[in-house]
Formats: sequence, C-alpha cells, structure tokens
Amino acid sequence: MSANKNLKYTGWVLLAILILAYANHFNNGFHFDDSHTIVENVNIRNLENIPRFFTDATLFSVSQNHRGLRPLVTTSLAIDYWIAGGLNPWMFQLSTFLWHIGLCIMLYFMYRQLLSKTNTHKWIPFIAMFGAGWFGIHTVGAETLNYIISRSDVLSTFFIVASFLTYVAYPEKRKYLIYVLLAVIGVFAKETVPVLPILLFFYIILFEKQLSLRDIFRKENIGKAGHAIWVLLPLVVAVACVQLYTLSKMEAQGAAYGMSNPLGYYLLTQTYVWFHYFRSFFLPYDLSADTDLGVYTDLSDPKLLIGVVFVIMLVVVIFKTSGKKKHALLRLVLFGLQCHYCLRRWYPLLK
Repeated sequence: MSANKNLKYTGWVLLAILILAYANHFNNGFHFDDSHTIVENVNIRNLENIPRFFTDATLFSVSQNHRGLRPLVTTSLAIDYWIAGGLNPWMFQLSTFLWHIGLCIMLYFMYRQLLSKTNTHKWIPFIAMFGAGWFGIHTVGAETLNYIISRSDVLSTFFIVASFLTYVAYPEKRKYLIYVLLAVIGVFAKETVPVLPILLFFYIILFEKQLSLRDIFRKENIGKAGHAIWVLLPLVVAVACVQLYTLSKMEAQGAAYGMSNPLGYYLLTQTYVWFHYFRSFFLPYDLSADTDLGVYTDLSDPKLLIGVVFVIMLVVVIFKTSGKKKHALLRLVLFGLQCHYCLRRWYPLLK
C-alpha cells in the first residue's frame, strides 16, 4: 500500500474518531451568553439583517453590556437559524463543528509546511496528521465546541491559521495580499487577530531569515529584523484599521468592555492563564465553558507566583533554544513556544 493511501486512510480514521468523540454533543442546548446573543436575539431571525451586522453593534446582543461588532459570528448564527427553521441547537452545534473540522484540515497543511522546513523525513505527513488530529480531539477543545457563542474563537482562529498558511505556503503570491484579506475577515469574528503579525514576524525571523532571537539584537541583523517588520506592514495596518472600526462601533453603543482593574493586575493574571492552558494541554482537567476567572489583585496569591515563574521559564527556554542553530528541529520547538506565548489559547478563559 502506498504512503499516500496510508495517509488518506489515516485521515479518514482520525475524522471518524473526531465525529465519535463529539457524537453526543450536537443536541446540547444554549448556555450562558447564548441567551442574549442567540435565544433572545430576534435580529438573527432575519437574513436581511446581514448587511447591518457589519455596521450596527446593537444587533449582536440584546444586552447593552455585551454589544459588540462580530458580524461574521452573527451572520453565521442567522444562517443557522434560517437553515434550522428556528432555535434548533443541533444545527448551531453542527455549524461550529464543521468550522472546527476545516480548522483541523488547515492545521495539517500548516504543520506539514513547518515540519518540511526542518526535515525531509518520509514520516512528516503522518506527524502533521497526528498533530492536527490531536488538536481536533483534545479534551480542552470541548470548552469551545460545546458553547455555541464561543464559535467566535473557532472562526477567528480559522482565519488566523488560513492567513498564516497562505503566507507560508504561497510566498510567490504574497504580493496579492490574500493573507491580509483573510486576516481582515477574521477580525470580524473576534479581536484576537492582532497576534497574527507577531507570529508571522517570528516565522520570518526563524525560518526565512534563519536568525535566532539572540541574533536579532546584533547590529548587523537589525536591518533584517526591520525588513521583516516592513513586509508585514500592510497586514498590521489593515488589521489595526478594522480592529479600531469594530471597537469604535462597540464603544458607541456603550458596551461594557475593558478592565475594571489596573492593567498591571490584568497582565499578571494572564501569566496564570498561560500556565493554565499549558498545563491543560498535558493534563486536561478542571475544564469549564465559563470559568468566571477574575483578575487577581492580591499580589500574594500563589497562582500569580506560579504564573510569573512559568512565564519567566518560558522566556528563558525560548531564548535558549533559539541559540541552537545547528539543531533545525529546535527552531520548530521555539516557534511553537512563541505561538503559545502569543496566542495563549484559541478559546477564552477570562470573560
């Protein structure tokens, strides 16, 4: 049996496992924020509202404190409602699940692209397939896939990966700025897309410029780092403009977004969030669709110490591995650590 056939069969087996893993979730009902964004939101019951979803933040939720401009999410909900002929959770769950499958497929090609830059082993396609499959069936993903309104995370991540993959796999077509368009679409799902330029910057530095993080600070390499920033400028500008547009629409409607605590406490709390999801990747317990985790303001809280120590260790490992230029695979490990540091997760912990 040829390697291509084996790979194809492996893919079908993983897809079957993924479907079986989520077979009993399609009839899950509406929970938490689903009430004011879906169940009570009459705006999604009319497809004629789709153009207004992109300009009117009041159509996202009936709750003023949760109004936002995520038109891609609201549009998808309206289409689900139309197909289902009402508030049938089965259709809404299926829609999110199909986006998740699409994300897993793109992750396979992204992993394959990155692995091929460090090795030419014949097992690379299977390793990439395993990575995508692991992501697809990982227990932590249930936090997002079982919570319908959290499809905003699935959609935004889908377009982040689509943009990243387009940039990496088709360098000769970057001049057409297709990756920029995909990123802009992602902003209309959730405000997480600004991490994409950071990830692409590290990709260019590590794989295209063949520099370590230590190399960036050398005088002779400043120009290369500057060039990486320059080539990503169209992406940065486009994402920033759309991001500011969506935020302005939200603020105009008095949405209660933002932090009630000082920025310093929020950032310190984020260190524990990073640790939480890093730990959950290996030990997926204590999972919840809505953890209600608040900002830690007590500096003596052990969780803050754990988070800060974890981030310090993570940064140290990143810089240490970046100096091992003779081990190509470590570049991939380094990039993975940076992805974790930048993205933290593809689902929300802090509400």
